[in-house]
Parts: sequence; structure tokens; C-alpha cells
Amino acid sequence: MSRNDLRSRISLNSARRVVFLARRTVRWGTSQGWARLIEEHDLNPTVRIPRLIRSRSWVRHHGGTPGSAVPLFLVGVQRSGTNMLTHGFDAAPQVEVLNEGSRRAFTDFRIKDLNQIRRLVDASPRSVVLLKPLCDSHRIDEMLDSLGTHTTPRAIWAWRGVDARVRSAVAKFPTSNIRILRQFIAGEAENHWQMQRLSQASLDFIRSLDVDRLSPESGAAVFWYVRNRLYFELGLDKRDDVMPVGYECFVSDPETWMRQLTGFLDLDYDPRLTAHVKPTAGTVKPNTLIDPQIRERCLGLQAALEHVTVLRRGAQAG
Repeated sequence: MSRNDLRSRISLNSARRVVFLARRTVRWGTSQGWARLIEEHDLNPTVRIPRLIRSRSWVRHHGGTPGSAVPLFLVGVQRSGTNMLTHGFDAAPQVEVLNEGSRRAFTDFRIKDLNQIRRLVDASPRSVVLLKPLCDSHRIDEMLDSLGTHTTPRAIWAWRGVDARVRSAVAKFPTSNIRILRQFIAGEAENHWQMQRLSQASLDFIRSLDVDRLSPESGAAVFWYVRNRLYFELGLDKRDDVMPVGYECFVSDPETWMRQLTGFLDLDYDPRLTAHVKPTAGTVKPNTLIDPQIRERCLGLQAALEHVTVLRRGAQAG
């Protein structure tokens, strides 16, 4: 293939991706409401501009020396409240947020080489650099242990109750999970990020399923289960540098939980960090479209996540 042919192919692929992203954005805006889309993706200029001004002012007057920033990885399963947490930390001028769409730190939502990430963090004048590598959550132990920054990295594992997360995932990505499951059963998805570092037990569970009979909700629940299992399978529940945060717990008492997180990061609490969160309480209606056997597994894991989250909160408070 000639150089011109290669350039043409790259240009064509880039154009196709732009069209795909534009169509997806229109679908999301039409189905979920443009106001919600703007809020979720942090596109409101009346919020972004004052925040940028505060951030630059903080750097000018309080910015630290290179190498003093603490890297914070926000990981877990997609549609688990990570945007809510990211927007909150973005309100703190001493926190630099590199979201998964940041070209400085990510390529197609996958985190770049850790050497590049280390240089980004060590060059930052902020107190904390938050990165959100959700598609690389299975690598969080490697990121924590091998980043090599001057300061000790920390991580938040965000999780959400299975019923609410499934509804959100299916609304955003209707057939994505079922498609990946079918590809895996056909031997075509072993290298997809969704399948990376899953335990043999999780892989055997997936192979035992009759994927063609599963609803999109059941497919989303399967991935909620196998990806959240990584929290325990990677031994994250035994690490002091990883904080589990449950969405339902957080929104029931945003200030208390954000104070917990700012304490975890040695930051001062600021009410602006939770100003965008409306406290809610109550149980989530069970999703009857999830296969009962899959849902039973999920509820067992959810109880374990709830237990360790409460324990960790108590230990942090103490």
C-alpha cells in the first residue's frame, strides 16, 4: 500500500468516525433530552467558563512545583455515576481533570502508555490529577503499582446498583453488551477490553449462557457482574489506596461522601464539589427484564460491594 493510499484510508476512517459520533450524539440528545446530554457531558459554558477562570487563578496563586500532584484514577463500570464524580472534582481548582475524551491522556477512550501519563502528572502544578480510564479498569492494579510518579497514586472504584445501572446502560448503548457477548461466544472478542483479565469463573459463566435468548438488559447485567467482580478478584478490597464509592450511597448524602473523598485525597472540602448533586433516597424498582438467575448473581455481588463500601467508609472516618 502506498503512502497516499494509507493517508486516504486514515482520512476515510476518521470521517466515518466523525459521522458515527455525530449520529450517536443526535440519538442520545433526541432520546434522553439535550439538556441532560449537555449536563452529563459538561458542555454548559455558564459552568465551564467560571470554573476555568477559578482554575487558572488557583494555579497562578497557589500552583505547586512539578512532581507534587497526586494521580487519581476513577475506574469501575460505565454508567455508574463517574460523570457525577468527575464534574464534582472539576469544581475544585486544585484538581486537574483528564477525562476519557482527553487527547492528552487517552486514545479512543483507552489510557495512553503509563510513561506518558507519568510525565503528564509530574508536570502538573495542581494538587491532584484525575484520570478516568473506565475501559482500562481491569488494569488499575498495574496503574497504581507501576505508574512511578513522585507521589503515591490513588483510585476510586465507582459502582452502582445493578437495576439502575442496567437501565442507564441500555438507554445509552442499547445492544452493545449483547453484541460483545455474541462475539465472545463465537471466539471473536477475546481481545476486547470488556473481556480483559476476567477470571476463569467469569469466562465460564459467560460461556454457560444462551446469549441468543438474553435481553439487552440481561446482557448489561452480565457485564455489570463480571466487571465489578474485578474489584474483589484483583484484591482491590484489601488496598488502602482504593476507595469504593456506591452511587446510591453518594446521592443519598452527597456532602458526607464528598468529605470522605476529599479526606482520602488530602483536599479541603468545598460545597461547590456537590452543588450539582440533588440528594435522593429510596429503593430502585427491580428490573424484571433481567434474567432471574443472572440477577441473583448480581444481587449477591451488590451486597458484597455494599458491605465493603460501608466498612471502608467507617475505616476512613476513623
